Amino acid sequence: MRKIFLWATRVFSLTFLACVGQAGHAGNLIEHSLSFEDVEGRFANNGRMAEAETALQAAVPIGSSAAQARVTLEKAGARCAPQWHRPQDVLCVYRQRTTVDDYYQADIVWTAALHVGGARVLTLLLDREVDKH
Repeated sequence: MRKIFLWATRVFSLTFLACVGQAGHAGNLIEHSLSFEDVEGRFANNGRMAEAETALQAAVPIGSSAAQARVTLEKAGARCAPQWHRPQDVLCVYRQRTTVDDYYQADIVWTAALHVGGARVLTLLLDREVDKH
């Protein structure tokens, strides 16, 4: 599983690093309403991945509270768990079954990997995979 995740993040992932300016205003964040199903339907399914990523970044900005980021992602439909071998890393996964090309069944999997330090989100990796059956 770990090798698959590492490979997938190399294929399509973005890393956002925290900086002092971002961490300074993280306490004043407004909670964003986020739904992976909505992001998938409105943006990703229509080939607008940059907008999908922007929506996810806005909901979980770098420097935000790690606990709040996890709650936000879980409310959006993901299942989150810290990694046993690296407790500072939290992996949140959202799965959706759909039909593509009007015929094929497919699984869509969004993965948000949070790297946490000092109870704040330091890095966010986003990945989306489509597996046709």
